[in-house]
Amino acid sequence: RAIKDVGALSDTFVAHFDFKAVSSPGGPYWTMFAFTDDATVPRGSNDGVYALIDMGSWNIYLRSSDGNSNYSTQSGSISLSAGNQYYVTYTRDSTTSHSMAVYNDEARTSQVGSTITATNGGTIDGLQYFQTGRMDGGNSGSPVQYEIDNLSISDGTTTHTLEYAGTST
Repeated sequence: RAIKDVGALSDTFVAHFDFKAVSSPGGPYWTMFAFTDDATVPRGSNDGVYALIDMGSWNIYLRSSDGNSNYSTQSGSISLSAGNQYYVTYTRDSTTSHSMAVYNDEARTSQVGSTITATNGGTIDGLQYFQTGRMDGGNSGSPVQYEIDNLSISDGTTTHTLEYAGTST
């Protein structure tokens, strides 16, 4: 599990980062990324927005939780493959909606699958941590090995480019 305090985020922002899954066990779900309001494991008692990967199918699921309820309604679908380099764009439209797209190229012109959009019934706010890896009620068994690099977050007026590189498990 990797975690980075990125500072208080506004209710709307766009994040870009590079992603590569190096290896993984079959079966468990794990957190590709999450933005949360505290440093605890995503999908527990915190507010958060996150993308899960089903390591059996490599399908991505965009989810959220408001500290009390987990929300799982989405449209669109994305399936990845181990060993490929991807470029992720995550958009937080409001406290109740968000979306993500994944691309094969750094210019973000060749999209993988379709954009995933999701809403939730609660208000999710106070986000300030970027996390990857473990999630509450998800992972077990052997660790996933992946690389995340070039994390950039923009709220429309300020862009924060953060050093968040290296391999994690």
